[in-house]
Amino acid sequence: FASSAGCASPSPPSTPVLLRRVSGTTPRSPQGDLRHSIQSLLNKVCPDNVHTIAEKIAKVQLCGAHELDIIIQLIFNKALAEPHYCETYADLVFDLKTAFPQFPARDGCVTNRPVSFKAALLEELFKELDTALQPQPQADADTVDDVTRQRKGRVCANLKFFGHLFLRQLVSAKVVGSVCRELVLCDGGRGEMPDELAVECAVELLMAIGFTLEALPHGQPVVEEVF
Repeated sequence: FASSAGCASPSPPSTPVLLRRVSGTTPRSPQGDLRHSIQSLLNKVCPDNVHTIAEKIAKVQLCGAHELDIIIQLIFNKALAEPHYCETYADLVFDLKTAFPQFPARDGCVTNRPVSFKAALLEELFKELDTALQPQPQADADTVDDVTRQRKGRVCANLKFFGHLFLRQLVSAKVVGSVCRELVLCDGGRGEMPDELAVECAVELLMAIGFTLEALPHGQPVVEEVF
């Protein structure tokens, strides 16, 4: 999956606006401090306190889009590592959708569009899906089952999280359609056979969100085409 922005990540600024060091600890880089602070908050997330955690994350001052990327990557990693909490992390993303300002377009961005929380979220989603669905190197006979199981678990967790983002209107029906068509190779007439795992995950995604998706003008054609 290629991000619609087609932009390279910028280099972090040489002089940080805000240092987030914890007294009594070995000094870290500003990005290291940010990563540590956000990870500590995410480790405490549960359905009962997700809104409180979101309020604390929203108060963090960011220096630029590269730090916004760090927060989104950490949330994604937690959601994929704990798929049973996918709904909770989707609620967290919903609470944060307007918490941070837009940042200037990334260096090399052909569209010159500012980077918003939602745009950075979609970039991470497409990057993760693309990585997870890449052909895997041949595994040893003793480990092939474990590798396949881990790959399936990560892809399914990603799409489960993706589905909950859609149900919270954080992802449009058009984007869902693009992902589903890519999974089952409906686009482009390439004459390829879709990956078995990709098809299975596309079906699971549509089984979870199909009712809501089908009710939308852009959603019904997607359901009909994929099925």
